[in-house]
Amino acid sequence: MINVTSKNGNKISYYLVDTIKNSAPAIIIINENFEINHWIKIAIDDFAEQGYVAITPDLTHNVKTRLATEPITKANLIKKLGSEEYTDYEAAIVDLASIIAEVKALPNCNGKVGIVGFSSGATLAYLSAARLHVDAVIGYYGAGILEYLNEGKNINCPLLLHMSAHDSRLKPNSLNKIQAALIGKGNISIYTYIAGHSFANSHDPKSYLPDAASLAHGRTIKTLDTLDK
Repeated sequence: MINVTSKNGNKISYYLVDTIKNSAPAIIIINENFEINHWIKIAIDDFAEQGYVAITPDLTHNVKTRLATEPITKANLIKKLGSEEYTDYEAAIVDLASIIAEVKALPNCNGKVGIVGFSSGATLAYLSAARLHVDAVIGYYGAGILEYLNEGKNINCPLLLHMSAHDSRLKPNSLNKIQAALIGKGNISIYTYIAGHSFANSHDPKSYLPDAASLAHGRTIKTLDTLDK
């Protein structure tokens, strides 16, 4: 684990796999709930095998921040910690900007950075496309994107979104709103899968759909391969 201090003073740890001999793009992978777990480390290893410098940061302090301001009630305690309502994206985007600067300075990074996010990580990835200097962004089932559709006009890098047709975190017609707001820009692609939330997570047997996950991963690699290796 490597540590970096962000501009807002947060101490951030990140997991790095860098096995390449030549310079290559760096891929920052942001997990759902912003955590580093066994599954995300497997994903990191997979991207490294594809020839990228691969990194995943621990941003869980941004999930806990807003939770700490909520009244301590039984209802709040049983809510899932990683739900969108408890994610402080404004603080997280500052942390991510610091990580991007750190990653671009790595000896084997060629200066190009792609972001891949899952769930709340996808929402943060989307915001990075709108607000930060990144070269490609991929988001998986980012339900929170709905709250930031007005920022889509600021996205100029390639953006690929993998959305779930049966996402329990999206209200009826929300997916249509996301598509209507973003489809039409030549740099944005949205694919919808007959699946639920977390369909790409092989460690979530209730949600994982191998065929959909494989199709989405192939599209992800194709987008990232537009970056120079």
